[in-house]
Amino acid sequence: MLLNLTVILLVILLVPLICKPLRLPSIVGYIVVGILLGPYGIGLVSDSSTMQMFGSAGMIYLMFLSGIEIDLGDFRRSFLKSMLFGILTFLIPCIIGVFSTRMLGFGWLTCVLLGSMYGSHTLMTYPVVSRYGLQRNSVVSIVVGGTMLSVMLSLLCLGAVSSVEETGNSLLASLRIVVYLILFLAVVMWLFPKIAAWFIKRNNDSAAEFLLVILLVAVAALVADRLGLQAILGAFVAGVALNRRIPNLSPLMNRISFVGNTFFIPVFLIGVGMLIDPAVFVSGWFTLAVAAVMLSSKLAGKWLAAFLAQRLMRLSSDERRLTFGLSSASAAGTLAVATIGYNIGVLPLEVLNASILLILFSCMVASFVTEGVAMRMALLEQLHKSDDTLQERVLVTLANPQTDTSLVDIALLTASQDRNPAFAALAVCNNAEAEQQASVLLKHAAQYAASAERRMDTFTEVAANTANGILRVLQTRQFNRIVMGTSFADDTSYGEVASHLLGSVSCQMMLYRQIQPLNTVERLRVAVPKYAQQETGFVDVVDRIRNLATQISARVTFYCNDSTAQLLRALCQRPGKRLSAGFVEMEDWEDSLMIAKEMEPNDMLILWLARPATVSYNPLFESVPYVLRKFYSEHNTLILYPEQSGTVNADSLIQDACGTTERVPVIRRLYNRWLTWRRRKQRYIKS
Repeated sequence: MLLNLTVILLVILLVPLICKPLRLPSIVGYIVVGILLGPYGIGLVSDSSTMQMFGSAGMIYLMFLSGIEIDLGDFRRSFLKSMLFGILTFLIPCIIGVFSTRMLGFGWLTCVLLGSMYGSHTLMTYPVVSRYGLQRNSVVSIVVGGTMLSVMLSLLCLGAVSSVEETGNSLLASLRIVVYLILFLAVVMWLFPKIAAWFIKRNNDSAAEFLLVILLVAVAALVADRLGLQAILGAFVAGVALNRRIPNLSPLMNRISFVGNTFFIPVFLIGVGMLIDPAVFVSGWFTLAVAAVMLSSKLAGKWLAAFLAQRLMRLSSDERRLTFGLSSASAAGTLAVATIGYNIGVLPLEVLNASILLILFSCMVASFVTEGVAMRMALLEQLHKSDDTLQERVLVTLANPQTDTSLVDIALLTASQDRNPAFAALAVCNNAEAEQQASVLLKHAAQYAASAERRMDTFTEVAANTANGILRVLQTRQFNRIVMGTSFADDTSYGEVASHLLGSVSCQMMLYRQIQPLNTVERLRVAVPKYAQQETGFVDVVDRIRNLATQISARVTFYCNDSTAQLLRALCQRPGKRLSAGFVEMEDWEDSLMIAKEMEPNDMLILWLARPATVSYNPLFESVPYVLRKFYSEHNTLILYPEQSGTVNADSLIQDACGTTERVPVIRRLYNRWLTWRRRKQRYIKS
């Protein structure tokens, strides 16, 4: 066991280092090394129960990561496309496989089972997509959703073939699988988020949170396996269920990705290689012929499915290649189906051996295709980013050890990654003893940010007045956003420091109070004042809200007047920055108290305010501290003061949001029609 572990760790360390100069995908390297070191090679690593356990854990981990890393907003918007792709990527290879296998002289049951094997696939190359930062691409969401449908259709075929072979009745087995699937989805999607939220609210221990997540994934995989739904399906469903509780830029997400990509997934790939027997290559011409037919049928069917998806969904050629690369690999699941078919007498020995070759070559093709297109798409994304975009520099002011991590969280989760954000933490102290305490506080904040793979510079400022110390730092360093905590202890202000800064700086300010962890928030309710769209920082604040909602997978509801809602809708439809949001009419700020009646336990309030003497300022903003203490004491609260150094033209803002001036009249016309219909409906109801 110790020898196996030592060799495996050495392989995991060396394979990426060797593959990189050779421009060889690491996935291929792991599989080849598994062949060489496995029981069919030199036998240095044995196929022990420990290796099988780690390999199974890696396959489960791979599907779990694909579930928690997808953008749920894109996943919901592309659900129908995912189902369409799932049908295409299963039926086309399945039909091709049935008829191509029939030409070799096999029976219909054998042909159907082989066709179902071609239709399903494993997301073997998903780590490549994740490494290049494309895991939240809409095409990836489509493929991931389609993968689950293809796996389920394959399971239905397997159950039907097994039932026909044993009892002659396929309907009963298929219905049983469908019923089990519906019950499994309902229980996991409803229960797992509630368990995670309950645990996170009551435990502030990152290690315990990690163990809880892994336990839930193991339970889901176990239950799915016992129900005959495959463990990988259970792991994926658990990932989707827990997606909202694990923000993409959180320390918890970093720990999950690190453990999986560093150990479990490489061990799984090595285990796949250990299953491959090189002797199959010389076992006979019929086995090689069957393997050639299987491989060509699968790859041709998967390519044709990707091509049709490109035409129907208007994808680019790179997106088509990415779709093909992600959906063309077979893994241990294929071998499991082949083994079951062999045991029940449906598949001959030649097909079982040929399936091993199918795994090897399909993984190699998928790896090369995905590596090439993912690198190209990542480079194109970098080139399309504007070079003159102002870097986002965020200053987090810390004073309380109990709130430092919450302020770091809100700073990280609202940052725009395409603006190369830089983070810094500041503590102002007035004596040597306080300076020592501040250094401990800053060190903890920096370590917490580092656990999310974000660098946070730290520095202290000695000053008799905290606000003056912060202002001195702002004068010497260029920051365009300030994040600070507040407790709303005073009915008339946010505190002396915040009040002083609001009157002295024009950059964006965020005042945050946390009652429950951010990853347990399910809805953001945003109150927007009249004329907010005429402030300089309007678009930037929308981006902050979008980033937060995307990271924690929360729904958004804007409370604003009609003219502001029109611009917000346009901004929410920007390509690459889409946000699914609801809108509630709030003509005047006096109506903002209606939000308190609609707040639910896991809702978060965001108040979009303005400084005095600005276009969108309202005198009622002065009563906000009292209102928050009175009506929102049990909810997370974020107060946003946008950058306010001028005004903008609303028409040009719509044009920028839509991308072309020709779309502006269309948006206005559609919006005015909807508004007229809604007013007529309201008059009809009142009458």
